[in-house]
Amino acid sequence: MAYQVFVLMDNYIVRIYRRDRENPHKVAGLVEVVETGMKRVFTSFDELCEIFNDNQGEQTGCKRIRKKGGL
Repeated sequence: MAYQVFVLMDNYIVRIYRRDRENPHKVAGLVEVVETGMKRVFTSFDELCEIFNDNQGEQTGCKRIRKKGGL
């Protein structure tokens, strides 16, 4: 019996306009979903992950970056 496997893939264009070298959590930019043309801005790494998670409907594996010496 043969099974068909479908791979769902989303395509994004991510533009990073600002980032803090001392604190990688501080990043700002724009995400465009290629298939729909939808554009969303982000002002932190967490917001960038939220955009991917919102579009996927599930966890994408984005991890929170911890600051040195803290949470």
